[in-house]
Amino acid sequence: MSEEIARALEDAARKAEQGLSHDFADAYHSILKDTEKKTGQVADNAATNEADTVDNLTKSAEGKAAGAGSDELTPGQSDGEAGTPQTHNVGPGGPGVPPEGPPWPAGDNIAGSARGKTLRPVNKRHTVSGVKAGPPKAENSLILRGHEQAVNDDIAQIAAGNAQWDPETQRYTINGRSYGIEPSGTVFPASGDGIVNLSRNEYSALKELIKAGGDPAKVMAFTRAPHFVNDPQSIATALALFNRIFA
Repeated sequence: MSEEIARALEDAARKAEQGLSHDFADAYHSILKDTEKKTGQVADNAATNEADTVDNLTKSAEGKAAGAGSDELTPGQSDGEAGTPQTHNVGPGGPGVPPEGPPWPAGDNIAGSARGKTLRPVNKRHTVSGVKAGPPKAENSLILRGHEQAVNDDIAQIAAGNAQWDPETQRYTINGRSYGIEPSGTVFPASGDGIVNLSRNEYSALKELIKAGGDPAKVMAFTRAPHFVNDPQSIATALALFNRIFA
């Protein structure tokens, strides 16, 4: 190979190397510019996001500050229920939740004589099984068999504030039955479905018939005691009730 050709090849190689270097340099600078551009965009986006975040936090804080007054408890509310009406023991006809029982604790905010009391089941004298030992009174009420659980359910509803209170009669009405409350909290049935009202003589006659197994002939008092002799209708009423109960 002649020296002239060799120099020509070396020169061509040098130029090629320089060309590659220029191409690499151009590519490198292009990458730098693109990276710088993208970095700027990221920075701009970060700044925008930061501004949005600050704005959102500010608005949230302002909203909470404006609504702070609404978190104060109002009558009928309890801690954790701000802004939500309390439904337990809300009064006559309200959607109170019946408490477990017996006995049944009544709320301090229900209407009537049950307010704040612990309601107790009816006295045994108001049940068929308790008549035998029950003392006759001027006015008596008897729960017929099969209605005992319904009466207990009614008492729970009274305690929850779901019964209608009548201040004139001093009675609660629920499910077609009415009840009174003694100062001790004991509930007594007054009237209604499954409840029979009896006079003193009728209650006494039923008591004697239960002891005698339903046979009037075995009750000597029916022919000797003045209150029965002068009131034969009370015996007839008691006998009809006995047959109804024990048929």
